[in-house]
Amino acid sequence: MQFNLEQLITDSVQSGTLNNAPIVAINLLLALVLGVVIAKTYKKVHKGVSYSVSYAYSIVLITMIVAFVMMVIGGNLAKAFTLLGAFTLIRFRTAVKDPKDTAFIFLALVVGLSVGSNGYTLAILSTLIIVISALLLDALNFGSMIKLEQVLYLTIDAKKIHQKELETMLRGLFKEISIINVNYSSAQKSLQYSYNVKLKKRDEQTDAMMKLTALEGVKNAEILASQQVVEF
Repeated sequence: MQFNLEQLITDSVQSGTLNNAPIVAINLLLALVLGVVIAKTYKKVHKGVSYSVSYAYSIVLITMIVAFVMMVIGGNLAKAFTLLGAFTLIRFRTAVKDPKDTAFIFLALVVGLSVGSNGYTLAILSTLIIVISALLLDALNFGSMIKLEQVLYLTIDAKKIHQKELETMLRGLFKEISIINVNYSSAQKSLQYSYNVKLKKRDEQTDAMMKLTALEGVKNAEILASQQVVEF
């Protein structure tokens, strides 16, 4: 099947799809607004260091483009197959790192389809419900297996502090602790501990760090965001 862009546009104009300027403008503007809402929600619920500005940008454009495609097709199967043949020429090589990214792209596609088909109520109501659901799941930290909030890295002198003594000290500083890993450095003759920890109160990192570094035998202490916040 040969792709003829000029004929496709001519058919669209003759059928009235592109002659109705107000409807076209409303559809594209609504797709823009809903696309921005989806992209903002994606930015809000995204976790990890792989956030891409171009991905959020693409969500908005995809919503508008799909709405435009639906207006061009206008229920014409011949146009649909023609556009499908044209899209097969495009090669998408961007790897999706997070399954959640796929969900947002799929949402943008479906919203664009709905808007382009003049299904305004369906598009707006569905977008709002899905966006609220995504924000609620994010607030509840749904699906996370790590309940502790931060990761503590300690480097200590093995001759001055034993592990049991260390953990007794940590329980006095943190609400909860759970050991992740222990490494021994023969060069520095020190032990390196990794713990999942939960502060007794928010914003107590500075106080906890000062108390830890004041302990005899503690060479270095560092607190980082946990794996539920930063994905490696």
